[in-house]
Amino acid sequence: MTTEMWFMAEVVIRADIEDFPLIAAHMNLVLLKAASNEGAFAKAIDFGQEHNQEYLNPDGKKVVLTFAGLRNLFNISDGLEKGAEWNYEKLDLALGKITKPKEQLSVFTFRRPGSAALASSAAENSLN
Repeated sequence: MTTEMWFMAEVVIRADIEDFPLIAAHMNLVLLKAASNEGAFAKAIDFGQEHNQEYLNPDGKKVVLTFAGLRNLFNISDGLEKGAEWNYEKLDLALGKITKPKEQLSVFTFRRPGSAALASSAAENSLN
């Protein structure tokens, strides 16, 4: 009997927005369950490819989402429980440039992909 393990995939989706000069990229953190590293990889690829789509945003502009690939794939060895560490990343940057105040955290600023707010946010970020 094969035991399935938990994995976290960093799935990168490219967003091309009509009449918007910048290319946005979204990294989705996806929780997967698989029996092996190869199985998790295949599931992560499938997840990404399922997000290839086109639609009109609220401003009537065409948005094309394209799976760009995986940034990384992690085995969650500690399991899924409160306080479990899933991953860490060594950062060699100044802490002030990689940390954000509460108001800028994604949970407080999320906008639908392709919306005008997302486009203006991406433009502001490119100037920083």
